[in-house]
Amino acid sequence: MPGAASSKVAYEGRLRRMEDQRWARRVSRYMGFKSTQTAWTSRVRTLSRKFGFLAQPIHTSGTQKLTKVVRQRVGEAECEQWRFAMLDKSTLELYRTHKSFPPTENFFDNDAGSRLLFEARAGDLRTLIYRQCFDTSRIVKSTVYRACGEAAESAIHLITECVGVSPAHREDTSLAQALGFETHDCVAPHMVVTTTKERLRQWWWLTQQPDRGAAKNVRDDSADRILTFTQAPSDPD
Repeated sequence: MPGAASSKVAYEGRLRRMEDQRWARRVSRYMGFKSTQTAWTSRVRTLSRKFGFLAQPIHTSGTQKLTKVVRQRVGEAECEQWRFAMLDKSTLELYRTHKSFPPTENFFDNDAGSRLLFEARAGDLRTLIYRQCFDTSRIVKSTVYRACGEAAESAIHLITECVGVSPAHREDTSLAQALGFETHDCVAPHMVVTTTKERLRQWWWLTQQPDRGAAKNVRDDSADRILTFTQAPSDPD
């Protein structure tokens, strides 16, 4: 992790800059003279090599400035490695197009909608179009959307267009906005994503529980429509 890596490398740099009478510095020098290798020293050397500190040492004074420079370099290297790792994964095309660094997201709360949202953002939502790559069953080959029967069952149709699940997004909502990658001009991001999660949850329930009955609309107000079901939806596997 970037935090752990930067902490280890920064501390090793501070050891090198300590006065010789400091106990930690004396121990460090002694271990160097004796060529003593520990798990910590091996890990620091590995991290220094990985993030280029051996090839390009940091020449700066001051502990705080050193720590800042180390964290910045480690963060940049981690982001670059993170982006590079996504290049050969076709399902992550939408994700890497809109994400230049891996920040913490506040969209997920460990419910069924959150898990389906994660799959959709990663390009792995198990629609019929997606399953065609590895499933040759008749229903998958048909690709007809199981909730409305009006179009092919793709992620973009399910999330932004289908009238078989609700509540509906605004007509001008793009897939990137619905998945939380971009900000909508008229709707708060958390409201857009909440709508997407509910649509995904209903789609999962309708397609996984075909014999349990349809959803019933029990409340409709100006802000949103909340649907409840006769039985709780099954969680994704």
